[in-house]
Amino acid sequence: MAVTTAATLDTLMSSDADSRGIGLSGRILDSAWRGAAAYHYHMLAHRQLYVGQAESAMYSSIRCSEYEDVLDPVDIYSLIALASFHSGHLDICNSAFIKLETLPNLEKKATDAFQALVRLG
Repeated sequence: MAVTTAATLDTLMSSDADSRGIGLSGRILDSAWRGAAAYHYHMLAHRQLYVGQAESAMYSSIRCSEYEDVLDPVDIYSLIALASFHSGHLDICNSAFIKLETLPNLEKKATDAFQALVRLG
């Protein structure tokens, strides 16, 4: 009886570990869902900004920053800057511009454009 119970518990624990992404198949699914979540938040932020929900768009775009491995960081922080500017959160807007200016592998022309935008505001 005890052996059967232990075997059942081992099976349940390994199934639970796989469903949480610990097993190989779970990691593949988590990876796919991570990309889907990234694009979901990115599109949601755009939609919210276009319909005039600037503060909601700001929060959604900030969530996008968790997905720099999936989305382009320039797109993420540009969206954060735009949404936070329109919602009146200039401190967050400033932080987004600082992040844009310090991104690696960014052309000098783009960095200069971001600095010019900061000076206008």
